Amino acid sequence: MMSWKRQLHLLHRWLGIVIGLLVLLWFGSGVVMMYVPYPALTEQERMEWLAPLDAGQVGLGAWDAWRVTAMPGVPDAVRLNSVAGRPAYHFMADGRWNSVWADTGAAMHVDYAVAKAAAHSMVAGAPALTIEPVEADQWTFGRLNAHRPLSRITMDDAAGSVAYVSGRTGELVRDTARGERAWNWAGSVIHWIYFTPLRTHEEPWRQVVMWTSCFALLLAMLGMVLGIQRLRLKRRYSGGRSLPYRGWQAWHHWLGLTLGTLTLTWLFSGWLSVTPFGWLSSPGITAQDRLAPFKQV
Repeated sequence: MMSWKRQLHLLHRWLGIVIGLLVLLWFGSGVVMMYVPYPALTEQERMEWLAPLDAGQVGLGAWDAWRVTAMPGVPDAVRLNSVAGRPAYHFMADGRWNSVWADTGAAMHVDYAVAKAAAHSMVAGAPALTIEPVEADQWTFGRLNAHRPLSRITMDDAAGSVAYVSGRTGELVRDTARGERAWNWAGSVIHWIYFTPLRTHEEPWRQVVMWTSCFALLLAMLGMVLGIQRLRLKRRYSGGRSLPYRGWQAWHHWLGLTLGTLTLTWLFSGWLSVTPFGWLSSPGITAQDRLAPFKQV
C-alpha cells in the first residue's frame, strides 16, 4: 500500500501541473496589468467630455428637482452639469442615480438622441456605428451599477473606440479603445477571471476567485513542506548530497524552496484582495460618517 507521504508527493506533482499553469497565467497577466489597467474613464477624460454649463438655462433649484424624483428623504450626493446641451441635476439615492432636467424640471429619460450626443462629445466628428442598450458586457464591470442600464456606442474612428453612456444620467461613464481591449484579454480578464457569464454574478465570481487562489496557496504550502521534508543537512543521501534528486529535478527543488516564500506571499495577498469570509471588509462611508462633520463638539 502506498504511504501517505508518497500520496502527498503525487498529489502535489499532478495538481501542481494544472494549478501551476494557472498561477503562471496570473503572474503574466499581472505584469500586463501594471501597464494596461482595466478600462475606466479617467478624471481628465470626464472633464474633457463635460460641456460648459449655461447657468441661464437653469430654471429650478436642486430641492425642487429632487422632489420631482419622488424619492424619500434626502439624496446622498447631488451634481449639476450639462448633458446633451441642457443642464441636468443628478441625485444619488439608494445606490442609484436619478436625473432631472434643470431647465424644464422633467425627469430625464436617456433616449437615442441623448446617448448619441454624449458619444459625439467624446470623439468629435466620428459617426456612431451602433447604439444599443446593454445591462453588462466584458468592459463594464466595477462601479457602474448605479448607472445601469447602459448604452453601448461603437464609434467609427481609427482607435476603434467604444463608449458607454449612463442610462440614468446621460453621462459618459466609460470608454475603451481597440488596443486597450486586446491587451486586457491578456491582463485583467485572465487575472481576475473576468469572463462575462461568471462576472455578472457577483458572489459566485468572488467565490471562484477566493477558492481558486486559496487552493493554489495551499498547494504552494504543501510544496514547501514536502521540499523541506526531503532536505537532509546531517544524514545526507548517497554521495554526500542533501537532496535525493539530480539534474533538473534538483534545480526544481532548490528553486521551489528559494522562490516558494515569494510565491506564498504573492498568493496570500491576492487571496486577501477578495476579502475571504468577510475578513478585513469595510462597510464604506455610512450615513453616520457623512453627518460627522456637522455634529457639534
